[in-house]
Amino acid sequence: MAWWIVVSRTGKRASLMLPGNVIFHPAGAVSATTEDGYWQIAFADDADRPTTYLICQNAFEYDEEDRRAGMDSNYVELNDQSQSAYGGVKRVVLWRDRVFFEFVPDVADMFDLPDGLGLAFRVTDNEYANLEDLARKIFCDNIQVVE
Repeated sequence: MAWWIVVSRTGKRASLMLPGNVIFHPAGAVSATTEDGYWQIAFADDADRPTTYLICQNAFEYDEEDRRAGMDSNYVELNDQSQSAYGGVKRVVLWRDRVFFEFVPDVADMFDLPDGLGLAFRVTDNEYANLEDLARKIFCDNIQVVE
């Protein structure tokens, strides 16, 4: 891990602890949607024919069955459902044009991403506002937004 000093657009400085070798992969497609009963953000290499994607979701509310099944947390999926987990995201750092995901150890092993995943993207101001809003709802206390 290495300390990164980030200076925001407003001139505020923040210290972040990120792996020293983070590469921010380009995400050609980003979506932030509210579905029937859950929030979802998704990143993909291509909007029309994605071969690599990351989906993150969280329900508006959980019932007793969700709690018993361990489905009462964020859901993350990388490339297909065989690589998915509930509660798999340990930390998210969101900037205006990129995001970093740190996964819990079991999920990091399953995804073969021991240092986490960095994604770079381009969205409009309105799309970013929606993305930030839903990311805060999905990840609750596990997100840091760098302005």
